[in-house]
Amino acid sequence: EYFQILLSLINQLGELFKKKVKEQNNLAKNMGYSNFLEYILVSKIIPKPEFELFLDNIDMFISIIHNDSLSAKLTKETKDWSILSIPAPEGILYIENIFDVPNQILELVSKYDPRVSQYREKIRIEYKEDSFCSGAGARYYDEEKIVKIFLEKDIVDLDKSLFFAHELGHALDFLDCAEKRIISFTLPEYLKEFSAEKFTHEFIRKEIPDKERKRIRYNLLHTLACTLFEIDIFTNDQQDFEEA
Repeated sequence: EYFQILLSLINQLGELFKKKVKEQNNLAKNMGYSNFLEYILVSKIIPKPEFELFLDNIDMFISIIHNDSLSAKLTKETKDWSILSIPAPEGILYIENIFDVPNQILELVSKYDPRVSQYREKIRIEYKEDSFCSGAGARYYDEEKIVKIFLEKDIVDLDKSLFFAHELGHALDFLDCAEKRIISFTLPEYLKEFSAEKFTHEFIRKEIPDKERKRIRYNLLHTLACTLFEIDIFTNDQQDFEEA
């Protein structure tokens, strides 16, 4: 029913979307890559064996999400779970916010991650006035030795709270790197995202009630479906996207 309501808009945007995909592939080919997907893998420093390992374990990943065991896998087991490193939860299911951001999340996380107290004075929160700002962002400032986390002014849904938790994970990692004199931007992108996701799922496992966790799982599956769709269309941009 919802699809039928949006069908007219989907048809209007369909051709523009196909042109966008083909143009991205053409830009990548002009830079010497076979397609835009290969460009992303190289630019994000994602090794091809790691990417193939992720694809080979899709069914296991879906099963883990359905069983609500992703957070435990990411935070408890010693096995390398980098095959589970996908973008932060971002789906189509609205979940009402249940946290005061940022203060309550900082307080909750500080109970099990001592780095929050260690680096608290070096973490600055700034609010973006731009109404088109999409979620949070963290940036390290070497001259001042601080991290700024940029937030939307009004956070009304749980996904945005999880974005803050994710960016807080990045902020703590940036400050860890600075402490160890490691240049963080030289680290592979997927490893940085994996670390922030691991931090986020520790927060989910400890602080999010079962009802909201179920909705988060739905949104994770939505993100996974979008990821697989993008892989498919960038690999073959001549196909019928409606069949992809």
